[in-house]
Amino acid sequence: MIAAHAACGTKVPPLVLVGSDVPGLVAEEVGDTGRVRALGRVPDCDLRGLYEGASALVFSALHEGFGIPPLEAMRLNVPVICARSGAMPEVLGDAPLWFDPRDERDIARAMRAFARMGEPQHADMIRRGTLRADGYGWEASALALVEVLGDARRGRMRNERVLEVSSISDNQHVDHGGAA
Repeated sequence: MIAAHAACGTKVPPLVLVGSDVPGLVAEEVGDTGRVRALGRVPDCDLRGLYEGASALVFSALHEGFGIPPLEAMRLNVPVICARSGAMPEVLGDAPLWFDPRDERDIARAMRAFARMGEPQHADMIRRGTLRADGYGWEASALALVEVLGDARRGRMRNERVLEVSSISDNQHVDHGGAA
């Protein structure tokens, strides 16, 4: 990501890296140009301020379990530029600007494309992101859980009725009015 950012020159905002040290990311890569700043691991209580001060979140994880950071950014009206990998396409839908995380030129392309966008395009990304993040809020999650539990209960009741009917028909002789 640092090399992709460098390839963009001053056409994109400075890059602030947040997170644990990543193999291959060394101080020499960040350099002293003032265009890249590595903060390392940041306490959760400070993340909101970083999100809200960002032009966009560039999320380049190759293997992300669910996508909490992009959803947090979207919830705070921050556009997301994201690696098309793992569960991200399913979780984030059409909200982010996508890139191939293994292709430095594609990462740079996405950064430059975002920097060239006007306010209407940024507003559209924010709108789509907010809509997507709303689908993963506590209320939406609770409603989905209630629905799943209801389906499971109805399925169990259906199966119990099927078993009950099966056991009745297996154990009862029905007299059809024939003579013995």
